[in-house]
Amino acid sequence: MTVGEIIAEVDDLKPNTFDVAMKIKWLSQLDGKVYNDVICTHEDDEDTEYHGHEEVSEELLVRDPYTDIYRYYLYAMMDYSNEETERYQNSMLMFNNAYQAFCNYYNRTHKPKAKPLVLF
Repeated sequence: MTVGEIIAEVDDLKPNTFDVAMKIKWLSQLDGKVYNDVICTHEDDEDTEYHGHEEVSEELLVRDPYTDIYRYYLYAMMDYSNEETERYQNSMLMFNNAYQAFCNYYNRTHKPKAKPLVLF
């Protein structure tokens, strides 16, 4: 899924006044978190690179069926920015559940990096 595809989906499902640049920034922050907290902790991260998003044509890191994390994250960021506390809490609950499902899948299907042995 591309940055532009998820932005178009979110704009169709939840009309808003936020510009594309802000949504790209939010998606880039989330993919940075996914890359640093999940992908880089596993051995097969060498074929995955991440430098942030700048264009709507760029591919997102997380693939189907776990792309809901992007939709829920954008919802949450919009709700937070609009000071809609209850909606933000609901959106973050949905995001956290989807993100945890992705993390669980990734941890099940990718070998973690070996931790260095520390001798005292």
